[in-house]
Amino acid sequence: MDRLEIIELSGYSLQEKTEIGKKYLIPKMIQENGITPEVIAIPEEMLVKVIEEYTMESGVRNLERQLGTLCRTVAYHYAIAEDTTKFK
Repeated sequence: MDRLEIIELSGYSLQEKTEIGKKYLIPKMIQENGITPEVIAIPEEMLVKVIEEYTMESGVRNLERQLGTLCRTVAYHYAIAEDTTKFK
C-alpha cells in the first residue's frame, strides 16, 4: 500500500442503487408507462440482478432505462392479454 496510489471514485453502492430504485425509479416508471402497481411487482432480488448485470455505470441513469424497458414490456403484454387475471 505504501507504493500504491489510492483513487476514490464517487458513485452509488449496490444498496444505495437498490433503495433509489425502490423508492423513486420503479414508481416513476410505473406511472410513465401507464400501468398500476397491481400489474407489476419487481421484487428486490430482481432489482439487484438488474443492477448487477445490466447497469455498469456508477450512477442510476442506465438503471432507470432498464426499469423503463421492463415496465414497457409488461405494459405491452398486459395491453394485448385477453385474460388479465394471470398478471395478478
